[in-house]
Amino acid sequence: MSNKLKDSITATNKSIIDLYKKIKSNSLILRPSFQRKLVWRKNHKFNFIKTILDNFPFPEIYISTGDINTETMSETEIVVDGQQRLSTIRDYIDGIGDFENQKTIIPFDKLEEDEKKVFLSYKVIVRELGLLEEIVVKDIFQRINSTEYSLNQMEKINSSYNNNEFLIFSKKLIDNCYEGANLELSMISCFFEKNNIFTDNDIRRMLDLQFIMLIVISLEIGYFNRTSEINNFLEKYNESFDIADKTQKELLAIINFINDLSIDKKSYWLNKANIFSLIIELSKIDLNTLDKVLVKEKLNYYESLYKNEDFRDERFLKYIEVAKEAVNDKKSRIIRGEFLQNLLYNCKKS
Repeated sequence: MSNKLKDSITATNKSIIDLYKKIKSNSLILRPSFQRKLVWRKNHKFNFIKTILDNFPFPEIYISTGDINTETMSETEIVVDGQQRLSTIRDYIDGIGDFENQKTIIPFDKLEEDEKKVFLSYKVIVRELGLLEEIVVKDIFQRINSTEYSLNQMEKINSSYNNNEFLIFSKKLIDNCYEGANLELSMISCFFEKNNIFTDNDIRRMLDLQFIMLIVISLEIGYFNRTSEINNFLEKYNESFDIADKTQKELLAIINFINDLSIDKKSYWLNKANIFSLIIELSKIDLNTLDKVLVKEKLNYYESLYKNEDFRDERFLKYIEVAKEAVNDKKSRIIRGEFLQNLLYNCKKS
């Protein structure tokens, strides 16, 4: 059923300084839960700021009314589309993030006084949606972005299930690699980030979130076909994900074990298909019974076979063939799992 709007949405002009002040006072929320992640690289951010410094236009942003407090007579607004642009402007003015100690563009605090005034007076085209139901705001978000490319399954899930407890828990496992984050969550998140498990496109299209959800589900029920169980878990754990602590501790123990192996970041075993299988198979064995030195030797041995295209081991050759199919097919997952299960079994302490 279409969420038809009563009136067309008119555009207004807002100065950067007005938007900046709202962001800093938390009256303008940059990243509501249905939004995508911030994934611009440094060069994207620098080029965007240069666009403003050159007084060139950039696409309009969409804002809707959030909470209204009738006692304090105050309200918040949320960015429906444009969070990456506005966060880049904020970071540039504050000189933080990618704008700290960079020499690509002139920092804001090094601009001449007149240049600062011109920058802060720059007019941004804003479409104010007003006070709309959340379902309508999500619909607008999806429609805006569908003009660029179709939302994939995970982006649709993120915009539709943003208050789902299973989804919230899964996000925590990949969104906590920063100073001051919860220590255990940070160790898990940073493992995936520091080992470059996900590409920029994976992060931009939320495929990293899909990947971690597949891991969490597989830890609980074993291998399944493609992404078939994600919706089942979203429905089952909508209001409470009561196995969160157990899952987090289990995953942390496995991550710590893999970290102790000191595998090279460019290792064959750290691509998505292989790390997925390794994590799940390690969950099936008492980690204290494994000889870490022997595990690393075995992994290095098979990696050398892979690099040298030495396929004398038929079981490993089969593993390589199904690993190329990533993590989707259940049969492939099982074949990969059986190979690693045998590898780990032969690495038990004597």
